[in-house]
Amino acid sequence: MLSLCCSVMSCCPYVVLLQGFDPHPHMRPGLPASLTSISGGKPAYSFHVSADGQMQPVPFPPDALIGPGIPRHARQINTLSHGEVVCAVTISNPTRHVYTGGKGCVKIWDISQPGSKSPVSQLDCLNRDNYIRSCKLLPDGRTLIVGGEASTLTIWDLASQTPRIKAELTSSAPACYALAISPDAKVCFSCCSDGNIAVWDLHNQTLVR
Repeated sequence: MLSLCCSVMSCCPYVVLLQGFDPHPHMRPGLPASLTSISGGKPAYSFHVSADGQMQPVPFPPDALIGPGIPRHARQINTLSHGEVVCAVTISNPTRHVYTGGKGCVKIWDISQPGSKSPVSQLDCLNRDNYIRSCKLLPDGRTLIVGGEASTLTIWDLASQTPRIKAELTSSAPACYALAISPDAKVCFSCCSDGNIAVWDLHNQTLVR
């Protein structure tokens, strides 16, 4: 079961790192006493490394959550009943389709129709007992790359009348746990179960390293 929320303001174009409660402080790596807290006595969780290699705690500005572009409220707009555990999610831009990866397949949902209770399509990517671990849309919204508990990444053509596999990228690792796409959409990085990161040339569909 996957719940989707929609912010009433536009999405923030940057990442905010929040200070929060650490339930396991004893598991944090040791730091010099001078770096373990910031002004006000609060523990430091983020650090900046200067050019000379010195670590300095980064304070959390008091206006970090009230600046322009920061969502103030969220409301649930839909609930997608994938049916099994969901291990990967990606959303199209503009926000119309949601892709949920689970056991063996990726399901495509059209959230522009709030009353719809069923996926508009299902991409059978892996054997039924293997899980999808990551799926990424290319910026054009026409191509989806899927990785999971298999040695092969599948590249799906979403622009055709029926989504189809247009290429497969095979590595020596038995599984892929995460994917990232370069800003120019020319390179794909796959985090492999053997501890390596594979670098793929998407234009030539070849392994770079």
